[in-house]
Amino acid sequence: MSEPNGRIKVSVSLLMQIAVWLVSVLLAYGALSTRLSVLEDRYERMVNDVSEIKSDVKRLLVKP
Repeated sequence: MSEPNGRIKVSVSLLMQIAVWLVSVLLAYGALSTRLSVLEDRYERMVNDVSEIKSDVKRLLVKP
């Protein structure tokens, strides 16, 4: 892989394969990040809903 003058010979196909892998990894990271942010948003809404339900139940139990 190394030439006598000290330079490293790299094939174009290897560079293309590395570029494709890099793009694939970045796309997968973006998709995962988007899904996680959606899950976090849903979790926060669920926490708020449960808190509201608890307060409603407490009010109903206090009323005779």
